[in-house]
Amino acid sequence: MRATGRSNRLVCFNVGLDQGRYLFHPSMTFSQHLTPRLQCMILYTLLYNIEAKGAPILFWASYPVRSFDICGAKHIVLLRIFNSAISGMHENSHELFSDSSFPCDECGGRIQHVCTDLAEGDFLMLPRHLARALTILTCKRTSTLFVGHAHPYTFLPQVLPNETVVIGGAGFEATDMGTNGLESTKIVIQPLSNGSSSPTQVMAAQVSGDAVKVTIPASLPLDAYNISVNGSEPISVNVPDIWWAMGDTGNASTPGGWVRVFGRGLSLSADAAASDNQRIKLDVQSLAAAMKSAVRRQDFAAVEELASQQSALAQNAQVAQSERDTTLILTPVTSEGSKIVLTAPPTNVSSVSAVFPLPHTIPPGEYQVSVSNGAASSGMDSFVSPTMPHVATIQVLPAAAVAFPTKKFEVSSYGCKGGANNSGMPINCTDAALAAIHAAGTAGGGEVYFGIGRWYITGPLLLPDNVVLKGAGMDLTAIYFASTNETTAPSSHIAPAAHSTKKYVRYAVEDLAIYILSYYTNVFKISADTDGVKIRRVRVRANAFHCGNENSRLPTWTFHGGGFNPLIWVHGINFEVSDCDLWSTWSVIHSSGIYSPNISGWVYQNWQAARFGVVQRNAIYNGGSCHWFDQAKQIIFEDNTCIGNNPMTMGNNIDTYGGGYAQHVYIGSNDISQVWGNDREVMTYDNAGTTYFGPVASVSPDGLTYLVKGGSTKVHSFTSQAAGGVLVVVNGTGAGQYRRVVNASIPDGAATWTFTLDHPLDAPVIRSDGDSQGYVQLMPLRGRNIFHRTHYSDCGAFQFYGLGVDNIIYGVSMARGGGFGNWGQWRGDFANPNLRNQWIGNVVLEGLRAEHTGQRPGAQPGSFGDALQFNGNAFAIVEAPVTNNTAVDQRSAEMNRLIVFRRNQVLSNGGFDVGAAVDVLLEGSIVQNTPQASISGQTTPFHVSPIAHGVFLRGNEGVASP
Repeated sequence: MRATGRSNRLVCFNVGLDQGRYLFHPSMTFSQHLTPRLQCMILYTLLYNIEAKGAPILFWASYPVRSFDICGAKHIVLLRIFNSAISGMHENSHELFSDSSFPCDECGGRIQHVCTDLAEGDFLMLPRHLARALTILTCKRTSTLFVGHAHPYTFLPQVLPNETVVIGGAGFEATDMGTNGLESTKIVIQPLSNGSSSPTQVMAAQVSGDAVKVTIPASLPLDAYNISVNGSEPISVNVPDIWWAMGDTGNASTPGGWVRVFGRGLSLSADAAASDNQRIKLDVQSLAAAMKSAVRRQDFAAVEELASQQSALAQNAQVAQSERDTTLILTPVTSEGSKIVLTAPPTNVSSVSAVFPLPHTIPPGEYQVSVSNGAASSGMDSFVSPTMPHVATIQVLPAAAVAFPTKKFEVSSYGCKGGANNSGMPINCTDAALAAIHAAGTAGGGEVYFGIGRWYITGPLLLPDNVVLKGAGMDLTAIYFASTNETTAPSSHIAPAAHSTKKYVRYAVEDLAIYILSYYTNVFKISADTDGVKIRRVRVRANAFHCGNENSRLPTWTFHGGGFNPLIWVHGINFEVSDCDLWSTWSVIHSSGIYSPNISGWVYQNWQAARFGVVQRNAIYNGGSCHWFDQAKQIIFEDNTCIGNNPMTMGNNIDTYGGGYAQHVYIGSNDISQVWGNDREVMTYDNAGTTYFGPVASVSPDGLTYLVKGGSTKVHSFTSQAAGGVLVVVNGTGAGQYRRVVNASIPDGAATWTFTLDHPLDAPVIRSDGDSQGYVQLMPLRGRNIFHRTHYSDCGAFQFYGLGVDNIIYGVSMARGGGFGNWGQWRGDFANPNLRNQWIGNVVLEGLRAEHTGQRPGAQPGSFGDALQFNGNAFAIVEAPVTNNTAVDQRSAEMNRLIVFRRNQVLSNGGFDVGAAVDVLLEGSIVQNTPQASISGQTTPFHVSPIAHGVFLRGNEGVASP
């Protein structure tokens, strides 16, 4: 490196680096060439070797400069030069450098020719206000000088015309100096469909150092778009982004079954229709309110006019679907044949989910998966596990391969008819049931059939592989298990039998009822050694306190919520719980991770937990959680009704208490209510923790392997379960990016630790030790989950507590609940950030609620409990206290980044509170019937904290009444 020019003037630096090398130039290295005011500056750049007339191009990495002075200018920018060499500036260039607003005593007056001899790859550093004037500067040999190389990466890939897309990235110039910056950020939008319009150039709606907000013109058709920023490579918006796929057997499908994909941008038509239907719904509500007012005033002319409007609105309430269908393209990998193209029925598709029935004639085999939304298509690249980080296919299995044997073994044929004797005492059929189960297991599986009536069992029932417990119907056949207590209760009432010849076994329970009217540990165990357990059309009444206080009027043992004593304990794969009626004293569906379990001599992987499971169409009455998904993966939880059955019913979660990762959970079309116990979180992400927080020491040339400072594993959480977790860029260049960890080497006490990622980052991590920028957080992942069309009521908050990455909350409603919240947190020495969460088209029907804890036992007489959660708001990024310490406030804001609120509604007593956050979009949302006192005195229902920055509000409606 060399610096040229006089010691009191910064001129240029000549750089010679190999491909992939970092440039690090602390000013102390060449302080004799710089003024003392520059000696605090540290920059990183990354050189990419890209062919351009046979020479490399140097891309600079943008970085906000702290209060920093060159000749009186408080900010500088770094420019890039590419193409052929520049031997000198244009003869008129000095006019651009002459600026009366730029006095420069140290430089001897005005800057005239800052750099007179630049070679390709040299850096030129200029005051920001002069650099803005140099957006395009023609030099000799037609070389071009650009200010601010933008390096975008997509964040929000689903947007309608006249809505705003958020583009995260690096190298964007902040626009705190008026509209000039917006005008200098050139946005080009190109629709992608055949026959679409030509490229459209628009001005950015807002620009910060890490994100650009771009509003798609209303004049453009609904389409997929390529968007470029300042000449960057285009990024694609509204292109299908497949997060994961499942089939009718879990991770596979069968002929005549189905394939279902989850992600973003799967349908443009459905999203447009949902938006229109939401507006129609709001119009209907407004007309109804106006009609009620007109009737009260006895204004019959107005009533007649409003009735006419209601009739017209009803006729137009069905929104016409676009001609664009969502199609699944299956390309054979292991079998011969052509591509199979399937169209999702309109009732089975949304922007986040699409179900495709398979023909009965489809050949079994492995198929590559891709999806088209009618405007664009893309293939699947799904992170399933650390050993399968790039899954692109799904298996279609022969139906016979997954069918249970149907040979029947009737319990009545083994010496017991069930029922009771003449004295009304139950007849114990345990021996007969076990004999039938043994016979079925010896035969390789079959149906152990309990006929109509009552069957009394002392239990437990341990089922060999392929055995099905079957009744005549949940209303016709019932198994009653004998009473037990905390000492005598089995670990499970129904579970797989011990085995040694197979790694995975399965069983099924169908068409019967189960009564457990005493203490139990759990009813069903779907253990880590199971693949394909089915619990279908089963009624369970598991009441551990049934008549237990008949004499004392006191419970016989301790009641607790949470994940204790669940009705169904799940660690297996490809399970199904459907069309059941489940009443549980404690939690109902409970998953948690098991690390390297050894079952019947088989060792299972570290990420063993519930995965590829379907929980559908169940009526659930839960005493603890309805669902407790610790480290769950690839789960469909859909069309269930969850009703808390006691005053201590607690909420639900997707968590990583055991480390690892929880991902790809679809919570759709459920009705969840009556959550009164514990802290009432109707849905939460739980467990703070860290594997590593700090700077990056080095990165491999391919961008996949990261070396960081090591140390003692005893001061970090989850170092033994790092694989499958996530690396998040918390601040600095490229903040808001994340990648998955596929491998980790974390030896205790080692000087360095190593992490390998599934993909390189889009923008490199650029670090400055001087102000703790360019830091990364590695920790367990909770993210890429979808919450869709579920209704919550009489409950606490729905919140992403701690780390929550890339989640979609779409079409969800709430009444008398604690509101919706992002809650990224700075934990003192590590980060638990929220980023890339999208809240789209959600509705709060009633904002009034029982608050978080209310009046605790022992509270002072006359007290009302704690303060309003989220300050009474319906949608919130949780506020952090303003400390007026710039570093602390900035760190708080970095914990919530790239958050979108779009088309949400609050119909009463609630607003929006954007607390500590960076780059937030709040657009097209509506607040009604909200006094200021209901939102803690906020004068506007769209409140933005002074800590937040890069917040863009557009097209919101509503006021907070005095």
